[in-house]
Amino acid sequence: MSNADDVPMMFRASVSGRCQLQYIDGNRNRDTESDIERWVSEWTIAELPSQPPTLSQHQSDDTCFSFQTIPYCITWRFVSNSGADPTIILPVIGARGFPYYPGSSMKGAFRQACNKIFPDRVVYYCGDRDSISPGILRFHGGYPTSNTWKNNLIDLAHPQQGWQVKNLDTRQKDGGAFVQISLHQPELKFGISSAIDLIGAEWQDIWQVWRVALSNGIGCRVSAGYGKSTERAESPLYKVTLNGQGVASTLLDSTPEFRPNIFRAALRGHALRIFGGLSDEDTAESLVKQLFGGIHNGTDWGLLSIGFRETKPFRWEKYGRYEMPYYEVKGELSWLLTQSVEDEKEKALKSLVNHLMQFSMLLGGFGRSWRRVDHRKFYPDEQYEKLIGCHWTWQKSLFLSNDPDDQLQAVGQVIDRVLNVAQSWMQRCQLELVHDHPAKWREAWCRDRAQVWGRVADDEGDSLAIKWFHQGYDEVLRGRKFVPTKQLKGTAVAGFTGNQDNPTRIGRLWHRMYPVTERIVRADGRQGFRQADQYLELLTFFPDTKGEDSKQLTEYLNRPKSPFTRLW
Repeated sequence: MSNADDVPMMFRASVSGRCQLQYIDGNRNRDTESDIERWVSEWTIAELPSQPPTLSQHQSDDTCFSFQTIPYCITWRFVSNSGADPTIILPVIGARGFPYYPGSSMKGAFRQACNKIFPDRVVYYCGDRDSISPGILRFHGGYPTSNTWKNNLIDLAHPQQGWQVKNLDTRQKDGGAFVQISLHQPELKFGISSAIDLIGAEWQDIWQVWRVALSNGIGCRVSAGYGKSTERAESPLYKVTLNGQGVASTLLDSTPEFRPNIFRAALRGHALRIFGGLSDEDTAESLVKQLFGGIHNGTDWGLLSIGFRETKPFRWEKYGRYEMPYYEVKGELSWLLTQSVEDEKEKALKSLVNHLMQFSMLLGGFGRSWRRVDHRKFYPDEQYEKLIGCHWTWQKSLFLSNDPDDQLQAVGQVIDRVLNVAQSWMQRCQLELVHDHPAKWREAWCRDRAQVWGRVADDEGDSLAIKWFHQGYDEVLRGRKFVPTKQLKGTAVAGFTGNQDNPTRIGRLWHRMYPVTERIVRADGRQGFRQADQYLELLTFFPDTKGEDSKQLTEYLNRPKSPFTRLW
């Protein structure tokens, strides 16, 4: 008699109790596997050949004019959706269990790239769809070059814009983490053959086209940074070098990972806040979907995608009693157009991305715990061993003056410029501004809901608000000591990590220590920037008109002797 439990997970029905791949039991331990962990284990446990026969048999023929293979590395993750299970993204799996990138998909990416750089050769290379005539090239797909593709396959995504931006009561959290299978930083060997002999120069052009395709991204979810090669994009819409540090994200098995999709998530969330303050919910959602894409209420191909190329590799270390992963990374962030648009629209889109990046850098951070400053850097308390927050910098200046006080007073102007550019984009899309009826979201960016306060901090140890979060604020003299009379810790204003009885809440305060920058002239005469010792300590506050904690903080900030000044 057969035992149903002996059936491999890959061949089971996708139902509870048999093979529910999307469900992750939060109470599992090391002795119990989730269904997705068992699925991956059963898939990868078999001894597989180091190279699939489809490409390996041609390895010795790389010098042949009719067939060539070249390996390329993917900077982060690569995902190809087989469509085998509608509830989860699973990779395309070929003979002997090897994941691969199909030749048909490769041809589509090649054709799109060829249209950009050699439009007159598309039919010659790829054929004519109308006359159903073949081109000279055959695309053999891409295969991993080693068994390292088996590492870190389980990929978690946490969509949170509904929870962080929209929900009025953040104790209610919709949805949860989604699982997919993707290859982590694989090296893929791609094969292309020709029906006729080609000279070496023409093969160079063909692989140049393929490198452009790789820089644009291959596979699924390229708009979020998946499937990008180490090849630098030739003409990105926007490019900037960023330095980051803070609490690292972790995989299901607690392995730390730097996830470039944090940049897209941040700008998408801020775009939703800003458009939500200028229009109603449906209009704001529609604008964000137009920019970043989406699958709700129909699939839309967004105008923007990202790529992140590490120039100082992601490294991490355990920190404190809780052994939390603390990371540092430096890299080049690029925003790319996914489709051709007219010149004026491209110019407007470039301005919008530029100002959204300024908004993100000025008031917050990217990734896990982005609403808080990096405690390891700004909270000099040796007894405090828990990691909170992040800190991001760039070699840019948002201000004309080198004076810290002038820079502080100019913060409101930076925010106003972002709003003006967003309004211009809406008008370009022929949409009406609805100042009187903004989206009914908690963090819609309008003047009666969002406040920005600031002060100049002398150095990284001079943050006032970080002490408020831990020790309280509004001090009074009692005896010989100043004692705080009000608390932020554990309140709805600060937010907290909860439990089943007292669910986690997203706070109503963002706290940022933005470095003061000085414009300088280098020895070679070029203009540059230098980070000064001071910081702009900025608080972004979304007060709850019915909450006592919000009322107390609002009253304190508005006092004549408040250490913070209202900037917006």
